[in-house]
Amino acid sequence: MYMNDPLTPHPLWPFILALAAAVGFGLLAFRSRRNWVAWSLGGAAFGLVTATFASGLANAAAVPYTQAVRTSHQLIAAAVTIVIVGVTVLILSRDST
Repeated sequence: MYMNDPLTPHPLWPFILALAAAVGFGLLAFRSRRNWVAWSLGGAAFGLVTATFASGLANAAAVPYTQAVRTSHQLIAAAVTIVIVGVTVLILSRDST
């Protein structure tokens, strides 16, 4: 199902985004001399919850449609989640300096 269409996001994309969020939040905390472990865990949780929520909504919206519609909904969900997490990291990085 996922592997036949090269444009369909891999089912692990929420976890990959959570890892990227953990790195971003951890670096943010490290530069501001805060507890980077706690910030990394919080960033990972934030990224995973946001990505999973967006992925679930995209799947639910595409249930009565074709695989092509589901693919486009998943791509949009991934892009929106990346923007939300990125903007949050940027806002927090401006606050910590």
